[in-house]
Amino acid sequence: MAKNHHHHPATTQWINQAEQLLNDFQETAIAVRHHLHKYPDLSGEEENTVRYLKKILQQQLPDRTEFWQPLPNALIIALPATNRSNPNPEHQAIALRADLDALPIQEQTQVEWASTHPNKMHACGHDVHTAGLVLALIVLARLPRTKQLVAIFQPSEERAPGGAYQLIQQGLLQRFPIQIIGAGHVDPNLPLGTLGIRAGPFLASAHEWKITFRGEGGHATLPHQCKGNALTCAIQFWQAIQARHTHWHPPLEPILLHLGILQAGSAPNIIPGQAFLHGTLRTFSDEVRARILKEMVAVARQVATLHGCTFEAHLPTGYPVLVNDPYYTAHWRKIVGQLPWFQGRIQEVPPRMGADDFAWYTQHVPGVYWRVGVRTDEKATHYPLHHPAFLPSDEAVLWMARAFLSAFFAFQHIAPENQDENKP
Repeated sequence: MAKNHHHHPATTQWINQAEQLLNDFQETAIAVRHHLHKYPDLSGEEENTVRYLKKILQQQLPDRTEFWQPLPNALIIALPATNRSNPNPEHQAIALRADLDALPIQEQTQVEWASTHPNKMHACGHDVHTAGLVLALIVLARLPRTKQLVAIFQPSEERAPGGAYQLIQQGLLQRFPIQIIGAGHVDPNLPLGTLGIRAGPFLASAHEWKITFRGEGGHATLPHQCKGNALTCAIQFWQAIQARHTHWHPPLEPILLHLGILQAGSAPNIIPGQAFLHGTLRTFSDEVRARILKEMVAVARQVATLHGCTFEAHLPTGYPVLVNDPYYTAHWRKIVGQLPWFQGRIQEVPPRMGADDFAWYTQHVPGVYWRVGVRTDEKATHYPLHHPAFLPSDEAVLWMARAFLSAFFAFQHIAPENQDENKP
């Protein structure tokens, strides 16, 4: 059970040592951030990023460090606990995750380390996440650790089903006895050096949906000879969905059902033989999500039948709801909130319709996902995520590292929920 550690001399000593090490290695971490920002890799293509990180970290980490590459574009690094006296080693690893991938965006910042790759940019702060975890890892390698640390440099957060899903498929959770996993994300709405947190459902599930209607098509002046107008199907389908979807979920259940692409037709005097719809569905309940997708397919079938068309639905695996474990989140908040870095600097934030594949880990092990404020007086920090001019300061790398360090410190002091609460 978590105890009050805030006035404990050992805690003060740990924080002072950590802060000194942060200062010693901040230039290394900022150089990493600049390199990643200058040479961004898109989802599924992070091999160069991983090669670079491996080279840097092999120089900075002790010999006993385990480097594991389940995929060429992923890197997992395990630091053993420094005290071997732990009588209960199972479920005694703490995992921290940073995502590696950039976005297909043309950068509009003017910094000298701006992206050199056309139409690729770290516009979602993953360069800050990664450099922050590099710094935290280098620092933690030089501090006492009561539990094993597993640092996950994860690919493909931006592309469903996500790199987290891939790593779980590759056996990540069998290889390491992970008790708890943590991750942070930069947030331009929160002031630099503050943390945002919420227990329970935090980010929505995200599922793309694609529906294609097919008819025979033909000439606009000969509709009676043409079986099925695919464009009419697409329009009626979407109108029916708009009218019907409120019947598929409770009125207070937040959902977002959006059509982003509708493609049909090639000329004004041709009846389209094919119409394609592509959108996204966001929910906070896996049951609601499953029901809505099922009902959408049923409507597509009815509309296609009505108009003499056929249809095809493609519902790829998306991201589940990201749920912050209530037990660990409460203790994280209490312990991290007592450390000098974040005393009085943690705030409750509302749930968001955004999604993150970190949610896959939280389906298997308890997880805590926090936001790290990056907003300063600089205009570049005010843009939303995914904006071509969004650019957190280098100081954000230090705050990201402090957040990772604080989480590791907190998780070391939290007993697994099902253990005897009275154990120290």
